[in-house]
Amino acid sequence: MVVDFIALNGKFQNYNVVRRLLEGQKPYVDFVPYLGMGHMWLTSIFTKILGGTFGANVLACNIITALICPITVFGLSRCYLKYNGLIPFTLCMFIVGLDIFKTQSGHYLFFNILDTGLSARGIRGMILPLSLILSKMWINLVQILFAKSNRITIITLIGLSFIAGFSFCWSNDYGPCVLIAIIIMATTITFARKRSILNVIFAFGTIVVGSFLSILTTALLLSKGQLNAWLSNNFAFGEYQKWYFMIPSDKIYYLYQLDFSIYVCCAIGLFGYYFVQLIREHASNYAIIRFGIPGFCLLTSVGAAQEYHLFGGGGRELNEILCLVLYTTIMLESTLRLFHLTEHNSKSIVVQISTSIIIIVITFGILAPVQKIYENYIYPKNSAKYISSLGGHFKYRYRDLSRTTEFLTLHPGQLFSTYATAAEVITGQFQPSGIDYIIHALSDKSRAEYINSLKSSNPRYVTTIRESYSTGRWNRNANWFFHRIIYRNYHIVFRNSYQFFWKKNNHKENILQKGGIQVDVQVIDNHQTRITIFAPKINNGIADVKIDYSTTVHSNLRSYFIIYPVVGIFQNNSEDKCLEYIQPDGRCDLVKVDAWSLRPNSSEYIPVEIHDGVGTVLLRSYPEDNTSLHLNSAHCTEILTPSEVLMMQPVDDEFKSNE
Repeated sequence: MVVDFIALNGKFQNYNVVRRLLEGQKPYVDFVPYLGMGHMWLTSIFTKILGGTFGANVLACNIITALICPITVFGLSRCYLKYNGLIPFTLCMFIVGLDIFKTQSGHYLFFNILDTGLSARGIRGMILPLSLILSKMWINLVQILFAKSNRITIITLIGLSFIAGFSFCWSNDYGPCVLIAIIIMATTITFARKRSILNVIFAFGTIVVGSFLSILTTALLLSKGQLNAWLSNNFAFGEYQKWYFMIPSDKIYYLYQLDFSIYVCCAIGLFGYYFVQLIREHASNYAIIRFGIPGFCLLTSVGAAQEYHLFGGGGRELNEILCLVLYTTIMLESTLRLFHLTEHNSKSIVVQISTSIIIIVITFGILAPVQKIYENYIYPKNSAKYISSLGGHFKYRYRDLSRTTEFLTLHPGQLFSTYATAAEVITGQFQPSGIDYIIHALSDKSRAEYINSLKSSNPRYVTTIRESYSTGRWNRNANWFFHRIIYRNYHIVFRNSYQFFWKKNNHKENILQKGGIQVDVQVIDNHQTRITIFAPKINNGIADVKIDYSTTVHSNLRSYFIIYPVVGIFQNNSEDKCLEYIQPDGRCDLVKVDAWSLRPNSSEYIPVEIHDGVGTVLLRSYPEDNTSLHLNSAHCTEILTPSEVLMMQPVDDEFKSNE
């Protein structure tokens, strides 16, 4: 199996936590499972069964992600079609549609769902079909065991509340959306049946209290007793996520800037129809299955889509689950109405349609996914080479991994990687801090612990993502709290296409100039300030600038809708500069590299690139029309050597053979 990887969010982001768990490490003690405990446990079980290697994990993640389709479709189809014989018909229609239906990002839905994607969104979204199945099983069980009990309602609510709490612990994106959707649908069903405000309040209170207890119990079990650590990590991460990720000019800043694309509007419209029908039918058992469960799925997926839109920078490329649920409900609704139209005419019409659909499935529904699997996982093996320590074949990364393995064999030592990838697996190491990706050090406390871990572990090598590799410069700028230490006290001894290997200097610091640096501050308007660094003797350097600033939100009606103000930093005024990056699978990305975000009020060090004696950064508060920026001070006493200069300098004698 070919398992080439991108050295950023992706396959190793999935594997790192699994590898740690399978080695007996404790979550939230030895490492931080940033993608959620559901992802960690589910992928660990599948990976263990398949062999425990990196290659096994890639296969496991693809299998789990691909299962979202049939589980969701099967669960929803049972809500629409009461005859099991009609389910294959619906599945046939569904598979055909997967090859022609596109997501909001313009990719074919089936192709996207087969891929684990960015930060395992699909696996984290697996909680939607799982909660759907669990809820339906619980409702059926209660109706069998407690059909004659006058406590059937409270028993049903308690079970649903525990499913909601379990879902919340699954992940920090789809999990909360499932919980909210269960609470809304449960209280709606109570109102539809009882038509009593007191009963609605009782149902709401029961499910909220039950969900809270379920969250605590589930988190305690899945974190192996580290409940406090789980709570502190989740809430601390959430605070940083408001401003840390994404380019500042791409963010969404107001709550009313919701996603009203055609996909979302169609999903909201369908949900509204099901919601009304559920109440009109007084939430009968039939109505709950026919309208309540599809409405629940639509509400959850729309909520997750809006969450990503508001807090993930406004992008719509992460809504595969929404597209899957929307497309499934439309196809099922159409199928049901088709059978209603034909059931009084001639059964031969249904037979003819079914036969035609099956032929189309054979042509498109089967050949297309088989071709994808062949092209991506089987055929490349002819030109790929196997690496036993990783358990897979590599085509694009083999040369990098071969050179890196040779280097670490000749010069072994402890690694401290900002992005832990293949080097740690090959050498049998773990990132000492327990935070495998520096972008997951998302709190003041975790950042301090990250630096302390660097000092206490005293690694022989520190590895960072090359600035020329995709978002490498953003990684340096957004995580300057760490890189300023590396740029000052380490030098480069080895590099591959995506990583620098740094070794600590003996005594010398990489400082080009100390003192005598002029800092000019120009206030452009109330939300923009330019900082210019003058160092005439420096042709190429990085100024380590300390800024103290604050942001004021204007007092007006719109300010109440602001999600979170941020301060954007634009290097050399080039807020639109992009870097073309060719991914291992041949795709081309254009990545903005010279802008990053800071919290609204702080005192921070930032890097300012110096070229021909001058460097500038532009500070801008967001949202632009409703905030004011106040730069209290800006100081610079040192200019450091940039990586492109360090890369060309001679290395230690023992490492020269590797350059």
